[in-house]
Amino acid sequence: MSEFKCALCLTQITEENNTNEHIIPNSIGGRKKIRNFICNECNNKTGENWDSELAKNFAPFCTMFGIKKDRGDVPPLRVKTISGIEYKQFEDGTFQPLNPSLNVIAKEEKGFDISIQARTPDEAQRMLEGVQKKYKLKEESIKPLKEQIAVKDFYLDEPIVHNFSFDAEKSGRSTIKSALALAASGGINPFDCNLAIDFLTNRGEPNFGYYDCNNDLVKNRELGLPFHCIYINAIKETGQILAYIEYFGFQRIVACMSNNYLGETNQILYAINPMTGEEIDIIIELNFTPDQIKKIYDYEMYKPESVRVSFGHIMDRAISYSREREFHRVFNKAVAYANQFHDISLSHEQNCHLKAEKIIESLQPYIKNLIKAP
Repeated sequence: MSEFKCALCLTQITEENNTNEHIIPNSIGGRKKIRNFICNECNNKTGENWDSELAKNFAPFCTMFGIKKDRGDVPPLRVKTISGIEYKQFEDGTFQPLNPSLNVIAKEEKGFDISIQARTPDEAQRMLEGVQKKYKLKEESIKPLKEQIAVKDFYLDEPIVHNFSFDAEKSGRSTIKSALALAASGGINPFDCNLAIDFLTNRGEPNFGYYDCNNDLVKNRELGLPFHCIYINAIKETGQILAYIEYFGFQRIVACMSNNYLGETNQILYAINPMTGEEIDIIIELNFTPDQIKKIYDYEMYKPESVRVSFGHIMDRAISYSREREFHRVFNKAVAYANQFHDISLSHEQNCHLKAEKIIESLQPYIKNLIKAP
């Protein structure tokens, strides 16, 4: 029989119910896994309830930074502009209208002006056929419009609005579960983390608080890098197990996992660049007294001006990355489009000139957007 029990429900871990638990949820870019930590049923429940809420909170950042997962793509993000128009935003930075639009304006003389914005060419085709049927148009009058259907790049005319929140009930539980998982992966018995266990199993209050002030706990931070980290400092002398958790370089949490630890002093770190999946080397200093922990819980070590600075560095990196990603996307697309054109009657130099013209033609929406950008 296995010596391990599920940290959440105390079920004996067996070959049948053992599971791979991502220490940091894979939905926000975590890679490292642990076994013999929680049972499969608890893995599924907490994933569907806690981790999914955490992923929802950080979805805009996953999309902005193109975060990769072990399996599958980042799902498109539903966004809204300041005027209320809704779109889907994909991980490559492109947008798609949430709903199609159709405008048909009858002219004074015979005929119609038809404007369609569809999500796919097939949808545009069906919409045109609907117009044809409704207005009893002949096939020869609608055929030229069908031939004009094409996928085109477009850019939003106004900013999109993102709302960020982080709740203790679900996202907070996901965060503490991740800290508990890292502690277990480093040889600390999860049941020694009494305050974390009590919170996760509804027997105690939240055992964490938000931390962001002038004294940065990460001593070699690369400004703007949207990294994730969890750091455990188990201190024999004080009986504390402290945890520091940071997501995307700005969401910073300090937790007291235990106040009666009897084991050996131990430090465990997991830090990752979620854009590449590579682990990174950072130095963290984490050593708070019980009085300081209480101040953190009471928001006395959480300064709004520090939060704004931290968030600003991340957004600057996101904007820079978005621009670079968009340039590579449209340029590669333009080259692929231009390579379709080759006239065997022309010289090599003339064909190069032709393809250069086609590249510029394809880049027109991108160039116009750059010109109008502030």
